[in-house]
Amino acid sequence: MIGDPAPRVTTPTVAYQFSTMKIHFTLTFLLISCLAFGQVDRQKIKEQAEITAKSLLDGDYETFLKYTYPKVIEMVGGPDKLIALLRQGKIEMGQQGISFESVTIGEPSETVKAGDEIHCLVPQTIFLKVPNGKIRSESYLLAVSKDNGNNWFFIDTANLSNDNVKSVLPNYNSKLKIPRKKEPVLVGD
Repeated sequence: MIGDPAPRVTTPTVAYQFSTMKIHFTLTFLLISCLAFGQVDRQKIKEQAEITAKSLLDGDYETFLKYTYPKVIEMVGGPDKLIALLRQGKIEMGQQGISFESVTIGEPSETVKAGDEIHCLVPQTIFLKVPNGKIRSESYLLAVSKDNGNNWFFIDTANLSNDNVKSVLPNYNSKLKIPRKKEPVLVGD
């Protein structure tokens, strides 16, 4: 009708716009915070794996135990038994002319949630000095954190497979696939 006023278009009030912006800002901040806190510092995993490797090379078994997954220590018969086995193994290797030369830790895989733990795989390359040269052995450590990635325990996957890992880690997340064991390779001096 000609005399009717034009339809009124309502625009949100300044208070409403501010409130909506505030909600969007808060949600964005929460999302960024959750992503930042939810991520695991893979450098920390690598550093702790390197400490573990160095402790084994140096015969510092107390430090080595600190980074060994507790269930593994329990399965072996306790800390004293594991230290005795490590010492005996080193003696037997020495009698055969074999010694650890170096261990190089690679970049950790992406982490996965497994119950109340976080797991990932860490590649390692071990060089052993043998009477006729060196042996290069490539394998993986299974890294386990019980405190959201602050501290890590390690399990050598030499005796683990996707089939038996749950005997050590009942909540193991099968998305994390343990690679097949590679045969050691004899390399030159």
